Amino acid sequence: MINEVRLNFQKSNSFKKRMQFVYMCEDLLMKKDIFETQFKSDFLKLALDHVVDVRLALAKVLRSHFNEIEGPFVFDKDINMAVRLLQ
Repeated sequence: MINEVRLNFQKSNSFKKRMQFVYMCEDLLMKKDIFETQFKSDFLKLALDHVVDVRLALAKVLRSHFNEIEGPFVFDKDINMAVRLLQ
């Protein structure tokens, strides 16, 4: 099922589906083990997406995560690198 999500959303030619993948991952950010092992690398690849709307969606999700007082990825090196790329 996870591979289907990657194929149908994160790797889709449709920027709208890639944006949906970002928003699907938003809730998973709070489930650190699942997100880190199954979705983190694909999620972060979208920081380099060629469509600005996808990058903006990612930035909004990350901003929301950083506003969480105890967001589990606030001090994550890879997440912070993506934030710097999106600035």
